[in-house]
Amino acid sequence: LIVFKEGDQIFDPSCIHSEFNHVFIVIQRVKKEEEIDGQPTYRVEIAHKGDIPSPPLPLLPSENLFVLDENFRRFLLTKMINGERMAMRSKQFSLKLQRTKKYLLKHIV
Repeated sequence: LIVFKEGDQIFDPSCIHSEFNHVFIVIQRVKKEEEIDGQPTYRVEIAHKGDIPSPPLPLLPSENLFVLDENFRRFLLTKMINGERMAMRSKQFSLKLQRTKKYLLKHIV
């Protein structure tokens, strides 16, 4: 889930009550004085609920600032796909997936 944040408050993933959203990509536009080469610049943070085994790759660079370009687009797409894959490994999803697979295998025959 992509969240666009305004202000300096910290994003808390527990404020979103959902059984399906576990990984959050938080994007915030930085102030003019932090912009890269005078271009609109965005800070990216990753938040996830407690049962995600590890943060999705690629890891954030030390300066997590990005301008709107093809590299940023690729980074976000990769991060979202890997975030979904990591969420599928959480206890909540893996148990439901196992149960569904057992049910389907039982009823195929």
